Amino acid sequence: MSRLAKNDFELFDIPPALDIDLDDLSRRYRMLQQAVHPDRFASSGDAQRRIAMQMSARVNQAYQSLKAPLTRLRSLLEIAGVDVSSATAALDGEFLGQQIELREELAAAHDRIELQRIRQSLSQACAMLFSQAADVHHAGDLAGLHVLYNKLQFMYRLLEELDRREETL
Repeated sequence: MSRLAKNDFELFDIPPALDIDLDDLSRRYRMLQQAVHPDRFASSGDAQRRIAMQMSARVNQAYQSLKAPLTRLRSLLEIAGVDVSSATAALDGEFLGQQIELREELAAAHDRIELQRIRQSLSQACAMLFSQAADVHHAGDLAGLHVLYNKLQFMYRLLEELDRREETL
């Protein structure tokens, strides 16, 4: 780890992709953490201990980012130079209409069984979108990938809303 990594994938020495081997990622994480853990530098000078703490935090952040599919997708877009905060990836009206319907369905749900059914439906939709994203990424369609990322953000927000609803039941 003598050179600075440009991105999370490079830090873990894995090729940028949506589908990664999570077991391999975990193995690489443990190896990196072992190499940079601040305890290894307890008898070193202040500067080295501070660098070790920063590197350990960087490894933790990168691991969390790559472990989660949505942030991994965001990283892929950022590596390709796509500004994911921009609204250039417009969503189609049909998708937005579906989102409104899902929000209404979620608001009307009165028990955990209904919420579980909605969660299963949302999880399946996310899996389908991630599958499409892998294909689109492989084809090099960055605009299409950006649209799928935005759609997945909507879906994840619905899942978070669902989590909050479950807490109230």
